[in-house]
Amino acid sequence: VAPADDGDDDDDDDNAGGVGGDDNDEPRGDDMEVEEAKSTPAERRALAEGVARAAASVDVLRRLGLPVHPQAVIATRKLADEVNADLRAMADASFARLVLEREAERRNPNADDDDNM
Repeated sequence: VAPADDGDDDDDDDNAGGVGGDDNDEPRGDDMEVEEAKSTPAERRALAEGVARAAASVDVLRRLGLPVHPQAVIATRKLADEVNADLRAMADASFARLVLEREAERRNPNADDDDNM
């Protein structure tokens, strides 16, 4: 005769499916620390500057009320690279004006053709 089922089997694996267990192959924090240890200070500085420039791009777009999406952030960052704008210059109103001019050109590519007629 089989024992009665009390609704809570003590032999059940509460972590069925590997959820919360140590068996998954997802990267953990210590794996990232190992990767960081392999990079040089110059590489870390370059990465930090790239992140800061992306954040400055987002900030410019946000201040101008423009949509913030990956393509816009990349375009703003490329514009900063083209005009050699550092982080301080990216926060300046003159850079914001360049971003607006570039956005106006993107939205109305034939505006120059109309002026020449």
